[in-house]
Amino acid sequence: MKFKMEKTIAVLMACFLLGTVTAHADRPFPKDQWLTGTPESVGIDSSKLQALDDYVFADMGIARMSDALLVIKGGTLVYEKYGYGYNPTMRHISWSMAKSVTSLLFGIAESEGLISRNSKMVDFYNYPAATPEQQAMKNKITMYNLLTMSSGIDWLEAYTKSSALQSDVTQMLYLGAQEDMAAYVASRPMKYEPGDDYYYSSGNTNVVMGALKQTMKTEDYNNYPWTRLFDKIGMKNVVFEQDGAGTFSGASYVYATAQDYARLGYLLLNGGKWESNTIVPSEWLTLATQTLSPGFSTATQDPNEVNTYGAGFWLNLAAPKFNLPIPFPAAPADMFYFLGHNGQMIFVIPSRDIVAVRLGHEDGDDGLDRDQFMKLLLESVKN
Repeated sequence: MKFKMEKTIAVLMACFLLGTVTAHADRPFPKDQWLTGTPESVGIDSSKLQALDDYVFADMGIARMSDALLVIKGGTLVYEKYGYGYNPTMRHISWSMAKSVTSLLFGIAESEGLISRNSKMVDFYNYPAATPEQQAMKNKITMYNLLTMSSGIDWLEAYTKSSALQSDVTQMLYLGAQEDMAAYVASRPMKYEPGDDYYYSSGNTNVVMGALKQTMKTEDYNNYPWTRLFDKIGMKNVVFEQDGAGTFSGASYVYATAQDYARLGYLLLNGGKWESNTIVPSEWLTLATQTLSPGFSTATQDPNEVNTYGAGFWLNLAAPKFNLPIPFPAAPADMFYFLGHNGQMIFVIPSRDIVAVRLGHEDGDDGLDRDQFMKLLLESVKN
């Protein structure tokens, strides 16, 4: 359903991810419905899980409203709760969790030979820069730079009232540039050499989806997220919006049920495999979910960030170059997550065999503390 609108890390880590799949080759995969069971049936203490529920669904008024909480361990859905009128059949906006979906689609497309992480942006969107120096920088931007938020494109990602009208993301999503989001982003000037910065930009991801559109026929592109990903893992309730140019808004606008979001997490828990079928190459997942963006490791610019990023996913890795500690000290280093505005989250913890989904609404600085969420979740796991 589509609507118009608006280098690789150590071999050991790759082996770990592959080993996770091998160790659980006989695990259950959901068909039309998830296999359900009690928390105790998979080694979770339900009384301690209640503490997570109490935190997630605490009455915080407009400051924090939770719409869904799901916990899956060993392929079994052991906890599911909804709030504020939501239920298992209602779609919920992803916001920036869509960037992770874009990363998965890119990894699939690359494996099919349609595009490469080394493909240049200017081969798809070639807007002349103001100076030769600017043009030389722009010519270097790769898809990998875009996916890792290290493109160097001058961009303001801001949503506060004082900066909303000057914000590039506001212009792109709401004030006219939604007619061709990728073109708007590609036309922006350069601020840094590609790879020399980390700056979170929704624009980068939309350029990737625009480039992918140019590698295939329109009909194939319009169906691609479904034929290559959603349908293959049983996501039957997905909407993925497109801009005026027919490009999927890969930064923000996926809508799916909480159970379908959990399927995405479970796919990655299984190293990109669904049953016996490889959906997303494991090599790409290692790069995307266990490898720091160049902005945190090789860049010359301070990323000015407290959490670390890969290629479309948030990571639980330290960035020693910039004195950034592990974001989630209570969680294993292999944990990674989808994250969206207003507190949309899909946590994947391969070494603990867990996927957790939380959907909701936040306002201001009193939203859900992700580290507290993770501590409470892991404290409930007995094995």
